[in-house]
Amino acid sequence: MKLTENIDAHISAYEQEKGEIINPQVVELIKKMAAVADRFDELGAMDAAAGRTQRTKKAFIEWGRRNLNDPEGKDNSIVDLMYRCYLDGYNAGKAAV
Repeated sequence: MKLTENIDAHISAYEQEKGEIINPQVVELIKKMAAVADRFDELGAMDAAAGRTQRTKKAFIEWGRRNLNDPEGKDNSIVDLMYRCYLDGYNAGKAAV
C-alpha cells in the first residue's frame, strides 16, 4: 500500500468533496505520514524477502510509545495504519518469494 503514490489525488478529492482547501501545514503532515507508511511497507517486504518472522502488532505499539508520544502504548490509529502498511509489504514480499 504505497500511500505516497496517490496522496495528492486523495487530498484533492477530499478538498473537492468538502468544498474547502486543507491547511498547507496539515497537507505537509499528511505527506510526511504517508512517507513513513511507505517505509513500513518496504520494511515488511524486506522482512518477508529475507525470510524473517512477521513483526507483531505489539512491536508497533512499542514503536508508537517511543515515537508518537504515547506513553501508555494505546492502540491508536497511526499505529494501526503503520502496521497495516507493514503487513501489506510483508504479504507482497512473501508472495514475490
